[in-house]
Amino acid sequence: MRFFSGIVPLLFASPPSLRTNSYLSAPLAATVENLNVDVAVESENVEYPTRKLINDVKLTYRELATGCISRDYSPTIQMIYTSPPDERTYFRENEVESILAEKHETKSEKEIVYEKIKDSHKAEKPILVYLPGLDGVGISGTTQFDELSDNFEFWRMVVDKKDRSSFTELTTAVSNFIYDIAVKTGRDVILAGESFGGLLAPSVAMRVKATTTRNGDENPIKGMVLINPATSFGQTQWSTFGPLLASLRHIEQEDRNESSLPTPYSVIGGIALSATIPDSNQFQRILSLITDTKVSTTDELSDVLATMKDGFGILAENLPAAVVDHRIAQWLPVGCDVVNPRLDKLDTPTLVIAGEDDNMLPTKEEGERLIQTMPDCTGIFVKNTGHFILDERFNLTEAIIDAPFYPKRESVPTKKYDPIL
Repeated sequence: MRFFSGIVPLLFASPPSLRTNSYLSAPLAATVENLNVDVAVESENVEYPTRKLINDVKLTYRELATGCISRDYSPTIQMIYTSPPDERTYFRENEVESILAEKHETKSEKEIVYEKIKDSHKAEKPILVYLPGLDGVGISGTTQFDELSDNFEFWRMVVDKKDRSSFTELTTAVSNFIYDIAVKTGRDVILAGESFGGLLAPSVAMRVKATTTRNGDENPIKGMVLINPATSFGQTQWSTFGPLLASLRHIEQEDRNESSLPTPYSVIGGIALSATIPDSNQFQRILSLITDTKVSTTDELSDVLATMKDGFGILAENLPAAVVDHRIAQWLPVGCDVVNPRLDKLDTPTLVIAGEDDNMLPTKEEGERLIQTMPDCTGIFVKNTGHFILDERFNLTEAIIDAPFYPKRESVPTKKYDPIL
């Protein structure tokens, strides 16, 4: 169980290697190389599946935290543009510097950047803004990002680990971004939020609607997608368990070194995640990954133990206890208190995507509640899927394009054959 718990924190990242046969997304890796980002990854014993998985997750976290085009909306909140895979060489760092070097008498730097990105696809794509879960980077959705960026002008919010923003400040940051990129330019936006992002998205939609109404502007948000939304957080025990879990940081040794054991927070947190995150399919994949790791020498055993420690360490490094404490205490309960009482008046066309086997949140029941509560809400209920629904079994791009709010292209009428004319 301990080894399993050491691997399960990686499910918190839901890396591509758990969901596909590929251990690394080549386009994303190329983007990081183009940006000269330091992504040194352990090379020893790379033949072990668990070691490959950990290296993949570490690299993916680094990729998600960077971007060749990003705009700051606070010292710790960024909106990052993800270009289509076949266009990533166009948006290399030197091209971005060239864009930013342009001067304009009436346009700001942000306006120039947004205009250049719009021109790159001839303004044919709607804007999709993705708001991540509690991790602040959206690593659980990485499998979807390439196809999303092919079909949309795809932006995602990234929140730094140092961030201590309030729920209101998060709402303000995203609303300001939408005002800059869409309200000023008359463009359409689709807002997508996963887990905590599914709680933040309605707040942003309410703010943008109120602001545009007050100012006499058109509301650019034409649709909203809520993926296993944390609007049901108040119906769980996480409000009690989360702070207790985070409090374990107070008993960690101050003189820890590289050879020390995993922290109490990372161990108990890993066990908690192992009990709530994987659905049956993901559980079997994790189990297969473990059984494929053969140990026949002391060196191999040493590597397995080091891998387990690194697995725990990914959780502690990318979602430290102090961050969990702040986000569970300041984001989730506040968001639920201010968003849920207003949902019956939020008429933004909404699609709820719910994993029926979500053990972290009562998502199936919450999806049904949202459909009944919100004025214009439809749902997709996905069988045999848990909290991390965005793996290769589900296509988010298709779900958005098929949603009732998505503009349908008019078919060109064919001229009826006339044998005389």
